Amino acid sequence: MEKMGEVLHRIRISKGLKIAEVYQGILGKSTAYSLERGDIDTTADKFLQILKHLNVDLNEYEFIADSRQETHYINQLKKLQLAYYHQDLPGLKQLGTENLELYQHHQGIRYLHLHAVCQLYANYISAGTFDPDAKALIRQYLYNVENWTYYEWSLFGNVIFIFDIATVQPLIKKSIDNLMLFQIKGEFGNESIRFLSNVINICLEQRHWDLAVKYIVQLEKIEIAETAFLENIFKHFYISVLSYLRHTNPDLTCAYDIVDLFKKFDAPSIARTFEYVLTLLKQNLPYT
Repeated sequence: MEKMGEVLHRIRISKGLKIAEVYQGILGKSTAYSLERGDIDTTADKFLQILKHLNVDLNEYEFIADSRQETHYINQLKKLQLAYYHQDLPGLKQLGTENLELYQHHQGIRYLHLHAVCQLYANYISAGTFDPDAKALIRQYLYNVENWTYYEWSLFGNVIFIFDIATVQPLIKKSIDNLMLFQIKGEFGNESIRFLSNVINICLEQRHWDLAVKYIVQLEKIEIAETAFLENIFKHFYISVLSYLRHTNPDLTCAYDIVDLFKKFDAPSIARTFEYVLTLLKQNLPYT
């Protein structure tokens, strides 16, 4: 298990900060290096001062420290998402079995959640009824956790389709309120855009047009680095959708160009999702 100083070292390096910028007025240079090598610890008071200089709160630190220990869980989640994107029902079934066994072996609730997500994804792909036990497990967990961290809103974002979007505004607000707390985790990219994209897609699928407008406006306000290519493309797509929903511009050519772009980039799942969104718009809100 990583020691406190080793985690602080990872955070400092990821932010491109020098030793002096983080530890000045708290620890001497040689002591700071010893701390980051894991040779020594420091006091709680100095630890909190260091976090302040890193612009990281305690919840973020705990998540970062914990995430390195959960590489296997993250890999399982990525496999699950990949199977879903490729509509691989046998793959989802196999992953569901694997995660149930992991839960039974490790007694980790996250693996039981992954097992439930596998079932719900399979139901969603096959347009069947959602497994009531899997649905109840996820819903009960999310409603009962008072203070959400990255894990809870990530779980919510992955299974948002099991909810009636109009009835879970408090959960969405809880998620959005926590989004900016976890942006330093480069491993996950800019989840703000991806989470809101999921919310918007479900709003459109469930024909909650006003809610879709509300969340696209929120998405539009998020500042994204120019180097975040994928997130910027997502943003341009939904801004085009917003113009259509507001009846300010009936031309969806830009949005269809983005669909074609993802097809060329061999990202069929994203292209398929965006194409479905545009079909929903044209079928349900013909421009007159």
